[in-house]
Amino acid sequence: MRIIYIFFILTVPLLFMLPCSGAEKRVEAVFQEDSSLRSLAQEYLGNPDEWEFILFYNGFQHPEQLKPGTGLHIPVSLYQRTMEILADAVETSQKANMEGAGVLAKGSIAKAEGLYKQAMYLKKKGELAAAEKKAAESLQWAEKALTEAKEKKIRSVSALLARKQGSVQSRRPEEPVWSDAEIEQELTEKERLRTLAKSAADILFTDDSMVRMAENSLAVIGEMKENRIRRSFSAGIVVLEGDVLAHISSLGSRKDIRVTTPGVKTEVRSKKFRTSRDRGQVTRIANYDGEIDVEANRRRVKVKKNEGTRVEYGKGPESPRKLLPPPRILSPVPGQTFYKPEIRMEWEKTEKAVRYQIEIGRDRDFTEITDFARTDKSFYEWEKKDRGIFYFRIFSIDPENFAGPFSETVEFYADTDKSPPFLSLHSPEENQILLSHEVRVEGNTEKQAEVRINDLAVTIDDKGAFSHAVPLREGENIIRVLAEDRAGNISRLERKVICNREERMIRLDTPPNMVLNSPQLTVKGRIRPHTLLEIGGKEIAASDHFSHVLTLPEGEHVIAVRGRSPSGETEENLLHIRVDLTAPEIRSETIADMTRESRQMLSGSISEEAELEISGEPVPVRDRKFRIPLELKEGQNLFLLQAADPAGNRSQKQFRILLDTTAPEVKQSRCSPKRVKGGEIVMCEISVSDSGSGPARTGSFSISLIPGMQYFAGILSLNREKEIFEGSVFVPPGVQGRVKIRSFQIQDRLGNEIVGPHISE
Repeated sequence: MRIIYIFFILTVPLLFMLPCSGAEKRVEAVFQEDSSLRSLAQEYLGNPDEWEFILFYNGFQHPEQLKPGTGLHIPVSLYQRTMEILADAVETSQKANMEGAGVLAKGSIAKAEGLYKQAMYLKKKGELAAAEKKAAESLQWAEKALTEAKEKKIRSVSALLARKQGSVQSRRPEEPVWSDAEIEQELTEKERLRTLAKSAADILFTDDSMVRMAENSLAVIGEMKENRIRRSFSAGIVVLEGDVLAHISSLGSRKDIRVTTPGVKTEVRSKKFRTSRDRGQVTRIANYDGEIDVEANRRRVKVKKNEGTRVEYGKGPESPRKLLPPPRILSPVPGQTFYKPEIRMEWEKTEKAVRYQIEIGRDRDFTEITDFARTDKSFYEWEKKDRGIFYFRIFSIDPENFAGPFSETVEFYADTDKSPPFLSLHSPEENQILLSHEVRVEGNTEKQAEVRINDLAVTIDDKGAFSHAVPLREGENIIRVLAEDRAGNISRLERKVICNREERMIRLDTPPNMVLNSPQLTVKGRIRPHTLLEIGGKEIAASDHFSHVLTLPEGEHVIAVRGRSPSGETEENLLHIRVDLTAPEIRSETIADMTRESRQMLSGSISEEAELEISGEPVPVRDRKFRIPLELKEGQNLFLLQAADPAGNRSQKQFRILLDTTAPEVKQSRCSPKRVKGGEIVMCEISVSDSGSGPARTGSFSISLIPGMQYFAGILSLNREKEIFEGSVFVPPGVQGRVKIRSFQIQDRLGNEIVGPHISE
């Protein structure tokens, strides 16, 4: 830095700060060759680097401008006051930033810093009065930023009623009565919350910690604060009566979650614990994780994991005791599926346990509890309401009413299977004639289903197959088979069999008279042991039951089924079979495919005796002839005529009839030229549309000439591609006027006519 030497002569008094404007003090000097601005700044302003301020304050831009004898003014008081204000502004800004003004009061702290920079710039340039003003404004904005940051750093927060079950009520301090609490309702400090019988409530704090109030509980929401700069959180809830289970999201020096009772203080270093208070004002704290310091009546104990302490009102906490372990769950087993509406939960009893509490939820964290209950038994009957994945857990309660830790969570499945099980029977067949005194019933059903035949339980294999011998009495026997799946759904089948112990050689299952529409015939039956069987003149190998397929040509057949005993005795059964492979032919008289009449008659005949129906409705047939009145609707009508002979051969015929009673629609008309002077040809076009039978090929029209009212007629021809009728008229020489279509006549193909004009040109 270049040092400028300035020499000055002090006036009388030479080395004193003289008063100026009342309390203002300044030094006045005369420039001489043997002095320095830096030494002057050091002596009167306390900083040699402020020599430029003295230079600029006196209106000079460069030291070379100073001449011997030049007078200089140094505003000592104003300078000191300005520097003090600037120092206060810096200190206040620093305090504001320490309180988080950079986040919580961005606008104010930025304003303060900007004004400070302006004040420093003005001071350097010698504009000390303006600098003082900017410094004061900077200090004001810094103080405002400090106030804003302090007000916003610590804020009150609220909790949320995240879930509820049953009846949950709340009451704020200013409210005289309780009201029903709603899910997602905001809970504020000093607000009371209570659960009634068979009810529960989950309170969620802003740090994701949660407390669950059991039934018949009453609690008060405590102070809830959040430091937005330190990112710390504190919250509390006071249990006045009942049971509260706390789940802390995380532990740390910046988090303080308290669940207390009146007269009891806690320091929590546990993520899961239970706090309860009974009507005798006895507090119980059960800890399931970490440690909790419990203090009351000047006594303090440390409760470790799976320990609990009891605190009577007005007394100190008792020495911690061990909590009972959870019982071992027997049912359900992990992954088990239940189908019936009633599900039985079972567990082994825990030594010294007097009760157990069970919980069933829809998720592993039990945020949605489907059912909860207390019981002194080792089982619980739960009736499921819907299907899906469920979770089950349980804890033990000792004689002092301490709740132990939860058991491991068991996942199970509940299905609402309402479909009856598959059930089929292979043997015997319906109406089967049997020669023995018993029959073997064979079939299949679903795996793990229970099967009963005539109310007698039978075993099935791992594939669902069963086989069981059923005794028969002479005559008709009903065999009833029932299959029941694990959900209690039941399928039933019955078979009627006939026990006939007469000494007949052949028992046919095939009816004696049949009409077939296939060339194959299966002959079935049963023969007496050692009987030789012959069907249609061909010997068939059979020992008991037989089934033989014959291929027959179309026509009438008589098939002999013969049996011969070893002694030569014979027995014959005749089967009368007609094979009909030809479908009946439908012959119809000609009927128009389009018409203006809504009533039509469809007549015809069929080639053989058969049942006839049209569009699903039966049609009477006499001497193989039919007459069917048809009622048509506007537009296209479709009729399906079907015939079926006794053999089951079918044929069909379709009829499409268009009913059109609507004349074509004229959309536009025009003529060219629009004015004639005589001896010219006038070309006219009329555009039409017709969704029915379509326009006819020709029409007629006439034009008039205005004025004069002379008329000229012409013929219209249809241009089908353009759907336009076109026509021309010759106007004789000497006839003139404006051309206008006077009239037209247009028909569709069925004669529906429109006479115009009905539209403007």
